[in-house]
Amino acid sequence: EKEQKSAQHRRRGQTERALWLHRIVERSAGWFRLASAVMLVGAYAHRTAARATEWSSSLALWESAYKLGKERGLVTPHTLQNYGTALAWEGDYEAAVAAFGRWR
Repeated sequence: EKEQKSAQHRRRGQTERALWLHRIVERSAGWFRLASAVMLVGAYAHRTAARATEWSSSLALWESAYKLGKERGLVTPHTLQNYGTALAWEGDYEAAVAAFGRWR
């Protein structure tokens, strides 16, 4: 009977420790999810703010697309057409003609 009580006491202690550990893990998982979400939103907000200047005007947008395409070695006719149109709207006709000329 004494051994039985001792075994029950050990099991109860193990169960209490397991529950305590489980509670800590549950709390940590919540904080981890929250921290992950905050970091993700922060990263997207930073990237959005960086790209906002490129969307400030049609010329800035298509100039950025043209430069990026040039860096990657792939400037599409669509990009050249829109870049040339934006340059023409700004009054830079020589640069617009040059952009349209690169299209061929």
